Amino acid sequence: MLQKEQKELAEKWRVMFLEEMDIKINKALQDLMSYLLQPSRDCLSELKNFFHTVKGTALTLGFKEIGKLGEKYQQYVDGVMDDRSDISTDKIVYDLFMGMAQIYQKIQELKEESHPDTDQAVKSYIEDDQYQNMTKSGRLLIVDDDIVILDYLEKLFTQQGYDVHISSKSTEVMNVIRSSNLDLILLDIMMPGKNGFEVLEQIRSERLDIPIIFLTSQNLPEERIKALKAGADDYITKPFDKDELIARVDRILERTGKGKTHVFIDELTGTYTKKYFRKRAEEEIDKFIKDGRVFSVVFIDIDDFKYINDTYGHLAGDYVLKEFSRILMKNLRESDQLYRFGGDEFLALFPETTAEQAFEVIERIRRIVAQSDFRYKNWETIFVSYSAGIEQISYVDQPIEQILENADVALYAAKKAGRCRTVLSSQVKESLPSFTKAILIAGVESVMNQLIKIRLISQNYNVQVASNSTQAIELGMNIKPSLMIIDLSIPDQGGLEVCRCIKESLETKDTKIIMAIPRMNKDDIIRCFELGADDYVVKPFSLFELEMKIKNLLIEVK
Repeated sequence: MLQKEQKELAEKWRVMFLEEMDIKINKALQDLMSYLLQPSRDCLSELKNFFHTVKGTALTLGFKEIGKLGEKYQQYVDGVMDDRSDISTDKIVYDLFMGMAQIYQKIQELKEESHPDTDQAVKSYIEDDQYQNMTKSGRLLIVDDDIVILDYLEKLFTQQGYDVHISSKSTEVMNVIRSSNLDLILLDIMMPGKNGFEVLEQIRSERLDIPIIFLTSQNLPEERIKALKAGADDYITKPFDKDELIARVDRILERTGKGKTHVFIDELTGTYTKKYFRKRAEEEIDKFIKDGRVFSVVFIDIDDFKYINDTYGHLAGDYVLKEFSRILMKNLRESDQLYRFGGDEFLALFPETTAEQAFEVIERIRRIVAQSDFRYKNWETIFVSYSAGIEQISYVDQPIEQILENADVALYAAKKAGRCRTVLSSQVKESLPSFTKAILIAGVESVMNQLIKIRLISQNYNVQVASNSTQAIELGMNIKPSLMIIDLSIPDQGGLEVCRCIKESLETKDTKIIMAIPRMNKDDIIRCFELGADDYVVKPFSLFELEMKIKNLLIEVK
């Protein structure tokens, strides 16, 4: 990633960490009070996990002073648990309280020092991860009880073309393994419930040969030796270098023959992949910096592709994607390249081309596509059109992510203006569209819901959370959200009842609903749609899959 992009992403994760620490400190204080009332190893284990998480995450994100405090008090708790001292309970509570106070003070200082525009910068940052390429580098499961690290790693590896599953609970690992064809697991060692060694033992006892990398703050030679003897393929300590981590994952997948770390051609369409686009785009940026040679990027999206899939079937949809790609590649200039960005979204790279010149080419091809005969198995002709947004590189330090953002904003404007047209980014406002839409998350309290909330707030949505069905129905009727994410297993009356009430009310019948179901059960899915649900996800799901579904549903909401 480019230097400016790295800075933007790091700032986003730092803000998330500082906000999340308020929750973690409150929880740790409750554990400390429990220990004062009734000292136990379980309470100490929870406190150790708190300082362990502070250490690993803070050092990874560059908060060295906070990380050192986490390390200091984790070692203190280790000493208490190993009975290496005869410190009284009151003294232990006092010392750990002072440790939390010091961490809290550092966090407040950092919040005060933050740039006033930090929150707005984070909110205005568009996640490119919502565009998921169909040709993947491999399938990863990342397990960590720290949602900031989960978000960091999911973002990092999705950008590398991996299909990423995440989980904050070690007890969920076996279920994910059985339901997903995984290529590699990144596993934290210190977690509530089962620790990483216990999970590894269970995986190996079932004769599963999935490569496993321990990712932990435990930097002890004996722990590393223990991990490798137990069957781990690698052992990486926090804080880690992201490029080294990516290289280690790639190396293991290459060695084991799993994954597709060097795929540059999309299997379905024959276009180049998103991963290769990043490589080529950075080459063009280097040319612009060296010789001033401009280039343009075009975001292309097939109009109403969901309607094509729903009406003619997914095989017909695949045919349209292949034929659409063939027409575009045939009519682009020899110097231009077409990339599949994910689903029905494509990118075109125009070297040494201004935005206005790219506009002429894209408009010419758009007319050709609209007049083409898309006829699957001699059925009736399927009408196909597309919308496009164009951005030209404009300054030396402009990262590729900013170029993609601007092209995507122009594409959004083309869709909003009626589709089947091309818009230059210079024709729309430089600021990103302001999403004021309300989203209600209705589900059991979990780390995943916290992470979903943080991610959606960072995209400027107004997010509310309900922990039971009664509260979900009342909140839904009150705030009339644009979209609801409803857990099928929400306490009290269940998610189906929430869906029914929301869709039957005249005031909320237009609310879009995504159901989160615990497994791929045909009867559950049919019942959800019968009650009016608009889409569904199967747990455990990728946050990027969920965000893409949200985007597709809300683009129609006025």
